[in-house]
Amino acid sequence: MLRFFRYNDPYRLLAVLFILILISLPLFISPAPITWQELKDLVLGEALN
Repeated sequence: MLRFFRYNDPYRLLAVLFILILISLPLFISPAPITWQELKDLVLGEALN
């Protein structure tokens, strides 16, 4: 795996960028649902205003 990064070929850097985009794509498509603590904080904040 480390031999992959030995040389700075543009194609290798593009491959790493492409892999990182593929890994992070599900976070942009459907973000994580709201947690119970965040929901309680939102309700408390609305009640204080």
